[in-house]
Amino acid sequence: MVKLFCAIVGEQGSAFPVNIASSESVGDLKEEIAEKQKYDFAASKLQLFLARKGDSWLPDDDPAALQLEVGKVHNDIQVLINEEKMKATWTIKEVLKANNITRWRAPKSKHIHVLVVTPEQEQEKTRLWLVDGLVENALNTKGIRYRLFRLADSYIGYYDPDHRIGDQIQALWYDGTTLRVHVLFEKKEKALEFESVVRNERQTINSPLNGQVIKTSVTQVVQVSCELRRICYEHYDPQATESTQDTMSSISTNTTIVDVMTDEFRFQRIESEKWFGPLGKAQSCHLMSREHCRRYESYHKYDNDKSNRLALSSEMHGWYDALTVSVPVMNIRVESVSPHPVISNRFEIKLIVSALDAGYGELISLRMKDGFAASDDRLEMQTCVYIENPMVFCECIEWKRKQIKQRWQEYFDMTSTTD
Repeated sequence: MVKLFCAIVGEQGSAFPVNIASSESVGDLKEEIAEKQKYDFAASKLQLFLARKGDSWLPDDDPAALQLEVGKVHNDIQVLINEEKMKATWTIKEVLKANNITRWRAPKSKHIHVLVVTPEQEQEKTRLWLVDGLVENALNTKGIRYRLFRLADSYIGYYDPDHRIGDQIQALWYDGTTLRVHVLFEKKEKALEFESVVRNERQTINSPLNGQVIKTSVTQVVQVSCELRRICYEHYDPQATESTQDTMSSISTNTTIVDVMTDEFRFQRIESEKWFGPLGKAQSCHLMSREHCRRYESYHKYDNDKSNRLALSSEMHGWYDALTVSVPVMNIRVESVSPHPVISNRFEIKLIVSALDAGYGELISLRMKDGFAASDDRLEMQTCVYIENPMVFCECIEWKRKQIKQRWQEYFDMTSTTD
């Protein structure tokens, strides 16, 4: 006789023992389980799976086993019930032998041996598509995780409720310097489109994924029905990793959110209000980066200075600060400063916004606020802002301009060698 501890997937309750001769069939085991559980449906409708943990059985104190007790389905259990079912015509001995379960690995106490899926649970299971993958050394390039959040949002990706890193459900997380990807999709087409776009961005010049080593796979998974949570780009938290500024672009800035009622939004904005949505939210972006201000004592004073700011939409911020592209696609320089304040205590500063190329110039010009002027080729646009301390603003934006100019030079040098 063999004592097998069985657990019902998706139902609360402890594992229960079933004694059965090794010469009996899996079909006989189903009958024993159905009788013990007093099911009112045919035993043949049960689906049985071996509860394996590597080369051994699933310990009863394993996180997956503990979740089984309270009716939850851990990702490890999902993997097991996606594998081949125990065939009803096989004997218990044949099943154990086929799975290399020798005398030393025979079923024993303190373990779960069989996972049971009932007809009700089978009907409640949802078939989803999983994109698993990684981006090697992603921590060394700015904007990769943000870009993947954007893509996962665009292609309607979901978090896997059973996939936890530590105590948090994660879809995009760092494992050392490698960025791991684990995103669910309801439709196969969306999963394949997401995978294709991610892989193709290895050859997209302005993508942070350009030139990266990317590995992905798409598989179908079966999951007990539960409420899925969408991945949204707003979930991206730039402070969620331990990456140091030295591994990223020195152009980067930290941002806070400003609304339509603030002077910063009214006077330090270069875009039309329509691009900020119904709530009028903008990002307050450093010109001289917070990291640079904090690193050098002589610039500490600029860190919290409101004149070291522009109010930008998230899209424009991404273009200016290379958050969503591999190189900034716009640069800004000061053309002139009024000799006296023109609005309250604010000076008018005329700016020239330059685009990396005509394509981005067209996109940028569409977003500019009323009163701007553009060159015929859309590579330069003139606009203005109103600043309390023009000396601080000019010094900080000049620092930024030089940083971006250097990045552009590196970019053009690289592209010229590959033409």
